[in-house]
Order: sequence, then C-alpha cells, then structure tokens
Amino acid sequence: MKIGIVGAGQMGTALIRGFMRAGQHSPSAVTLLVKNPPNPRVDRLQAELGFALTSDDTVFAKAGLDAVILTTPAPLTKAIVAKLVDQGLSAGTLLLSAAAGVTVAALHDIAPNYPVITFIPNIPVAVNQGTITLAKDAETDPVQLAQAKQLFALLGTVVVVKASQLNIAGTLSGCGPAFVDIFMAAMSDAAVAAGLDRPTAQQLIASMVAGSGQLAANSQQSFSDLAGLVTSPGGTTIQGVLALEAHQFRHAIIQAVLAANR
Repeated sequence: MKIGIVGAGQMGTALIRGFMRAGQHSPSAVTLLVKNPPNPRVDRLQAELGFALTSDDTVFAKAGLDAVILTTPAPLTKAIVAKLVDQGLSAGTLLLSAAAGVTVAALHDIAPNYPVITFIPNIPVAVNQGTITLAKDAETDPVQLAQAKQLFALLGTVVVVKASQLNIAGTLSGCGPAFVDIFMAAMSDAAVAAGLDRPTAQQLIASMVAGSGQLAANSQQSFSDLAGLVTSPGGTTIQGVLALEAHQFRHAIIQAVLAANR
C-alpha cells in the first residue's frame, strides 16, 4: 500500500516512525511519501529513517497514493485537501483525517469523489503500540473501513466507534498518555524520595504500566476487579489505595478526562 502523510509535526512524526518500524519487519507493507514544507528537523528525520519526502503539492498528488493521512492543523486541513484535489490527486484515494473538528461532511464538500474516514491516533504509534480510533458513520464504506483498519493495525490496536463517540474515545487514547506519564513521573519522584535511583525506578514503572495494560487488554475482568487481585486484606496495596482516595485521585482523573473532552 502506498501511503502519503501530510504534515510531519509531533503526531505526523510518530506515525512516520511507526510505519517505518513496521516496514523493517514487513518491507512490502507500506511505501511512504511524506509532504511537508522545507524544515531542517524533517530533513534530519528523513535522513535518519529513509522515507521519501517532498514539499511539492503536485509531486505528492500525482504519486499514485492509495491513501493520504492528514495530520495537519484543523484550520489548514480543508485548504490542503482542496489543493491536492486541484493538483490531480487520483479520484477514489482514501483520505484519513486526524484533524480535530474537521468533519467528514466538510471534507466531502471539498473532495466529493474521495472516501473520507476520520481517526485519532496517539503518540505510542511511534513504537507500534498505539491506539488508533476510527470513526464510522452511516456512509462509511465497509471495504474502505477494512482498508483503514488493516493499515493502522501496523501501528497498534485499532478501535472503531460511532462518529458521535470519536471525541471521547480520542480523549481517552489521545490525551490519556499524558495523564499516564504524569502518574509515572509522580511514582518516580516517590521512589527517589524513598531511596531508589531514578533510572531503576523508571524501568520498573514503565514495565509495570505496560504489563498492567496488557493484562487488562487480555482480561474479561473490570479494572476494579483487577485492582482487587492485588489488594490483600490489611495489606500494603490497600493502604496506598486509601491514600489515593483520601486525595481524590479518582475524582481528579475523571475531571481531567471531562475537561479534555470539552
């Protein structure tokens, strides 16, 4: 599959790294072409990873792409799509938009002959452990949805939701890593305060979070039930849980998710 990525910012770079890593294991999986204005940082990234790079709209539009991934800022996305269509992007090319607030209908108005699927990725796609949320509405073609799922499965776990659920689903997967990072940083500080060196603390914490997530993903039990597996009566874990409750940890997380979802 020949894929074009428009925009090599933070998320675009994460997607590029993930696809290039996937190509190391399956060289025929994806051929990548990235479009970005001239930028020394992106030039260094291209030199490091070896993907094709252009700043020319016509070269990009006429490259015979199967799909175009848009990771551009929302205010620019519609203009970029219009320019690609004007420059000869093949009709029927799948447009995959990560631009928050730009609806499928808005992109169809500009590019009526192109299928559009909106999605939200997260930063761990860079190491092929991402969560990619795809929005499905009544007009979504099942074949194109399957194509998008197959493509993004190279980068991690793909979850399909109703279009009306994309914002909250994207908040969980897209903003969630920052919340988890803050949680891990706090645990690291506590470990250092208790006498453990930070590199060892970071290794332990990252492994613990990864393992806990994998256990939850493979389990039919609720998160609360899984927590119950390690909270023995009168044990140390329940004392920590009570301390979290005393400081309204759960309330803080709920409020963080709701605030990010506005």
